[in-house]
Amino acid sequence: MKLKDLTPKGLKAINEVDYSTIRLKSNIDQKWTKTTDMTTDITQWFNASVAAGGSDLAKEIAKELKAVAIDMEKEALRLGGTDVDFN
Repeated sequence: MKLKDLTPKGLKAINEVDYSTIRLKSNIDQKWTKTTDMTTDITQWFNASVAAGGSDLAKEIAKELKAVAIDMEKEALRLGGTDVDFN
């Protein structure tokens, strides 16, 4: 299952981006069929990056991922989802 297949039938996103043709640097749309696959890959990538770049890089990545997570939560709420507790 691809991420675009997770959109409920009859629901169309209102935006300027056609996510079915977006050009990504990786094949996440094909590779991540479950959220556990996603979290495993991100965790492995983070650990490898930190091993190569050290604690300053770890802090920088964590800060950026937190900002992305907050943006995703806002979008989920806008679409009618429930609040996410990050604590």
